[in-house]
Amino acid sequence: MIVGCGGGPSADEVLRDTADRMDRIRSADLDMRLALEPDDGSGRVGFALRGPVDLGKGDGLPTARLEYTQIAGPREGRGTFISTGGEAFVEVAGKAYRVPDDALAAQAGTVRDGMRLPVGRWMRDPELSEEGDAYRVAADLEAVAALRDIFAAAGNAGLDVPDLRGAAADELREAVESATIEVWSGREDRLLRRLKLDVAFRVQTPAALRNELGELAGGRLTFGVDLAKHNQPVRVEAPENPEPALTASRGG
Repeated sequence: MIVGCGGGPSADEVLRDTADRMDRIRSADLDMRLALEPDDGSGRVGFALRGPVDLGKGDGLPTARLEYTQIAGPREGRGTFISTGGEAFVEVAGKAYRVPDDALAAQAGTVRDGMRLPVGRWMRDPELSEEGDAYRVAADLEAVAALRDIFAAAGNAGLDVPDLRGAAADELREAVESATIEVWSGREDRLLRRLKLDVAFRVQTPAALRNELGELAGGRLTFGVDLAKHNQPVRVEAPENPEPALTASRGG
């Protein structure tokens, strides 16, 4: 149902409240995914990150068990990031390895970035509607700003993502045919429930994306985040008999 002007909140108010309350989300079940689908059907590329996470306090380690997948056409690299809040591990091919101390801050930062994306600044001309117990805000997307923030969060985890600065940002801006975003926020608590964005490119996908994500000719990029079970307890146990830390432990 479209929300009218008769006493209900505006789209801008819902977005502002949702952005202001991002730091109230201390824990959730996280489902984040990004995919680039080429027009020629050569296979998608991207990544996915799924599982429960508790951000904890300050800049310390979160408590989390996150399954991640990096996709490159027919190839997929899989692993699981496990953090008890005091120590962290990566499970790859059934074996657990300790995460090196110098990688812990990056892993923790990525989880926090994924749950606190600045969605409000990505949107133009938002429109508000109601869906069940949530408000839905749909808008045109500032694609460069959005993708720069998303790739920065993914890059902090060591994933191979484009660097969208300077000429790369200009090329991306020219290549976008259409870009939209949808945000779902709780009607009562104004906590982020879901985020979905869709970017369609013209015939030639920007070089910054081709170089990092594959040789493509046009295509569509989608990104989504779902958050459920807000602020519920998250308990994660350390794996038994982990191996020493690996230099490259991303499972790719």
